[in-house]
Amino acid sequence: MEKFNQLPFLARFVIFAVVGAAIFAGAWYGPVPGFEAMRAANDASIAKLKVLQAENARMKPYESQLKEIELQIESLQRQMDRQKQIVPDQKTADQFMRDLQQNAQQAGVEIRDYLAKPIVAKQYYTEVPFDLELDGPYFAMLKFFERVGTSERIINVDNLRMAGIQSKQSAVRRKYDYAPGETVTVSCTAKTFFSSPSKPAPAAPAATAAASGQAPGKKAS
Repeated sequence: MEKFNQLPFLARFVIFAVVGAAIFAGAWYGPVPGFEAMRAANDASIAKLKVLQAENARMKPYESQLKEIELQIESLQRQMDRQKQIVPDQKTADQFMRDLQQNAQQAGVEIRDYLAKPIVAKQYYTEVPFDLELDGPYFAMLKFFERVGTSERIINVDNLRMAGIQSKQSAVRRKYDYAPGETVTVSCTAKTFFSSPSKPAPAAPAATAAASGQAPGKKAS
């Protein structure tokens, strides 16, 4: 021990380092349970880190495109919202009538009667028609139909009949108390539309009946 203490400091440091490294290596790679578990956990962590680094490297080229992708998503969302205004996905007939009433008030005509007609289900949409009776000044009536035709929501108008208030052949079913300045009566059918939900594909028929020659649901006697 005295001879060891007499060695230069650098030599003693090297000896300590070599001995310590040998002990650690023996414990790490040797059959010591605790160190073996630590080594396995460390290897697993390194493997996970490599996977994350590879994933990060794969996504790196898209980093510069992230803002553009977000803008595209926002644009698509706005288009979807606009499509819902044009062809709503819910049968909000009350909102449709409020929209018509608002257009009538702003144009200066009066809607006297709404009559709901049978709903017509199509493959991709549902057609909801209403018979209307209106009256008002002639040019105000033109303005009303112009507003309806340029609204965001799709509204079709057909079966249009127009007649003067004093005409013997009225366009409406009954007469009303008309205000001064009103000159024409109009009857028409206004149709609005709603998108229909996708229907599931019909189930395939059972093949067992063809194989056994029996009707489905019956047992052989």
